[in-house]
Amino acid sequence: MPMRFRPADGSGPGDAGRRFWVPLHKLFPGAECIRGRTLSVRLTVTHTNEKLRRIHLALGPDASWGRPDVDRPPFRFSDGIAELSTDPGLRPGTVVPVPHARLVEPAEYQGRPLTFRVPPNQPLSSSLNIPAEGLWRHGPEYVHVRSAVADDGTETDLNTRPDVAGAVAAGGYRARHHVDFTGDGWVAAVVPELATDLPRSRSAYSLVAAPDFFPSTDQRELTEWAATRVPSRLRTTIWRVPPDPLSDERFPANLTLSGSGFRPDDDTVTAIVCLPQSPPGERTRLERSHTERHSHLPDDAAGVFAPGWDVSVDGRVGGPVHLAAYGLGSPFPEDSKLCAALSAFWPAVAPDAARTFPPMPDWPTVAPLTDQEIGVVGDLPWDGVPGPRPARVDGTDVVDYPSLDHADYVATSLRGAMTLALTSGVQEDEYRSRVLAMARTYEALGVDTTQDFRTVVREKARWSVLSFRALEPTDAEAVSAGAAVLLLLVVVVGAGLGLAARIASQLPELRDALDRVSTQLSERFGTSMPSLGDLVGGGGQGGSGLTELIGPARTLLEILLGVFLAVALAFLFLTSGPDIWRWLVGKFGGTLREDVDAGGRAAWGTVGAYVRGLTVVALFDAVGIGLGLLLLGVPLALTLAVLQFLASYIPTVGAFLAGAVAVLVAYGADGLGTAALVLGLVVLVQQLGNDVVEPYVMKNRLPINAAMVLIAVTAGGLLWGLAGALLFVPLLAAASAAGHEVWTRHGSPPIAGG
Repeated sequence: MPMRFRPADGSGPGDAGRRFWVPLHKLFPGAECIRGRTLSVRLTVTHTNEKLRRIHLALGPDASWGRPDVDRPPFRFSDGIAELSTDPGLRPGTVVPVPHARLVEPAEYQGRPLTFRVPPNQPLSSSLNIPAEGLWRHGPEYVHVRSAVADDGTETDLNTRPDVAGAVAAGGYRARHHVDFTGDGWVAAVVPELATDLPRSRSAYSLVAAPDFFPSTDQRELTEWAATRVPSRLRTTIWRVPPDPLSDERFPANLTLSGSGFRPDDDTVTAIVCLPQSPPGERTRLERSHTERHSHLPDDAAGVFAPGWDVSVDGRVGGPVHLAAYGLGSPFPEDSKLCAALSAFWPAVAPDAARTFPPMPDWPTVAPLTDQEIGVVGDLPWDGVPGPRPARVDGTDVVDYPSLDHADYVATSLRGAMTLALTSGVQEDEYRSRVLAMARTYEALGVDTTQDFRTVVREKARWSVLSFRALEPTDAEAVSAGAAVLLLLVVVVGAGLGLAARIASQLPELRDALDRVSTQLSERFGTSMPSLGDLVGGGGQGGSGLTELIGPARTLLEILLGVFLAVALAFLFLTSGPDIWRWLVGKFGGTLREDVDAGGRAAWGTVGAYVRGLTVVALFDAVGIGLGLLLLGVPLALTLAVLQFLASYIPTVGAFLAGAVAVLVAYGADGLGTAALVLGLVVLVQQLGNDVVEPYVMKNRLPINAAMVLIAVTAGGLLWGLAGALLFVPLLAAASAAGHEVWTRHGSPPIAGG
């Protein structure tokens, strides 16, 4: 079975009907592997780069070159791409790229600069764009054409022209070709002693791709994180397509590579398959140490996307679609610039340069690079292009952006200015944190992620990231924020203490008011009624009601202890929450650990949304009803408003009871007319809170229906009293969200109403 089994869906039949090559027995030179045989094992490596050839085949004879020239180097070459390592520190059979002084080189042919005639075209930015045929890329998608060569051999850098994109679109000039040293090919094993027994052998597909600027972050890990840990409300609006790794693609290898032996029906060539196990190994709770290292397997490569970062696809009428490296940019930095700038389109672990260039309506920042990584601070921009800087022009504050059309990654590669010095230090957790922080920032700015993707992207693109950096405790912003939080805490605590003292002093008055209501109702209906004041105090002599229990000293102590506990827990979870959660999840093993992790995160997100939403609705009800009571002249308006706020945390029942108390107090103070007005006020405010405010702030994130809420409140109250009425609903919501997440991960339908 492959590392990730793909079920049937709208994109294909799934892996159930596919065949996978399974490793059975590794062969070494010598007599140890097969009884009675002494083997000699020899590996051969072949890679091809034919980007220039494909450019001319796509553009035709008007581009100046045709066969047989385009079948020769540098149009098509195999030398200098990759080879078997001779380093004794590496294992035999290790394929390594051939090192070069620069990532790209100007192309030469027959002792002269190799040029071609640029046709009129519709460029993307300032790159020649060779249109695809559907999904098929018959040649490089983007071509660097900004080095114009005159008949006398003089080269002109078109980036010096204000309208470089217009010059490229007009064409009609000769441009200098450049070559990179990427390519695809195969690794073949030759064992002469088994040639008769195994007449047909299979080669391994091999890619030499563009540099990995984030070698410590894998594509597979980004895929799994995006599918299981990103909040569902954000999951589908970060990238246009899911960030699938190359190991999940189901295409045959490059079928145009003569001598490779690749077959059209071998469409699982990039899958990662483990050794067969019979019976399956038992799960253990062994804790594996996490190592930050670069992987060269296809799970660390990006999928094909459109066309992709590491490889593209090609095909022909009546034939299968297959992988091909020649569909990427020529040379690769030309493609890298556009992929990095069009960040939301490319779900690859790759640099996101959207914030480097002027804002574009469809390309917001997704995985922001820091100020140091884009050269705003320091002098090591990853791409050699320093990012935007604030400036002042004619008394107006502006931002000075580098032009996307004039940014030339080929030129920076020739200068040796592209670097991994800073990006190579970004680990998996940090990369994911950047993506999630950016998504949540957009949400905090008011972007509604429940809309369609295009609308969400355009709303995100309204906001440009001018600065992004790690916050240090000594930074002025951190000090200011800490001081503001401390000041806010002092103000809130002070106001809370004053409010608590005032409410405590008004409790006897509230009890007397409710007692008067009891007396009035008894006189009106001619029957004895229980004292409503007992709801607040313990009626009668010797009772221990709320009035006696809540003294000023005790109230102050409880509030101070509550504030201290809340601040301490908040600090603990903010600083050590991820570590605590990882420790807890680490107690489980295998797929159970993944289920617990995904379910726990879903439950936490649901409870957080529930508490935030409930608080906003409770505050809305309390403010609305409190202001109405003040305008109507009802006594104890502040106390009744606070009671409304606190009682609203008991779903369905609490707000109703608090509103009823307000109506009774109004009846006892001013009679039936005022009570009727208060009743209308309570109904109006609570309906607005339930029907307008709650759907807006909670966005239907409570995964249980109203009947289940009422049952939960009742059951919780009967079992645990007030604490049960408060906690049963969020606990039930958390369990429902966790179960839904786990069921979804395993492909099972959720329960009704879940």
